[in-house]
Amino acid sequence: MAFIVFGEAQAQTGDGMNIRRADFYDFEFVRNIWTNERSLAQYNALDQKYCRPEYKELRRPFSLPGMNRRAAEIHKAKEVVEAHPQSQQIKKCIDVDLIYYKWFWLAQTEFNAIIHHRSAFNELDERSKTCIFLKGENFFTGQCNDLPDWRTQKAIESEKRALSIYTKRSAGK
Repeated sequence: MAFIVFGEAQAQTGDGMNIRRADFYDFEFVRNIWTNERSLAQYNALDQKYCRPEYKELRRPFSLPGMNRRAAEIHKAKEVVEAHPQSQQIKKCIDVDLIYYKWFWLAQTEFNAIIHHRSAFNELDERSKTCIFLKGENFFTGQCNDLPDWRTQKAIESEKRALSIYTKRSAGK
């Protein structure tokens, strides 16, 4: 799940902005993930713990673009999950997926701002439009500079390269 580099998964997670608090089965569970599972390794451990391969078909309707289906299809998928003997585990798996999609969308938004504002990850100016926007979208904490760092090493390197290029270009003006 979490082996995505910014830009490569835009089609899969571009609708992360449409994920709402009500989409999670257990919001306190996901809020705890957001505030306590700060590294990619910690996130991946949760993904492995809760998301068994045999749940793949059951999670599909809740994935993106699966969530863009009609409400009736989602309702039917929820009925199937409820009837499954491992429904509690599957619900946690779906929540683990959804929090990643929401994080990816917020992190991608921040990445775009990093390039324009020449700031590092989780170091946006609190008064910037991007920070204000992220505070509104981050229903886990209402903050803009507290995203978990679930970036891959490749994404971190890409961000550093882009920031370096932008900084060099800005200095040359």
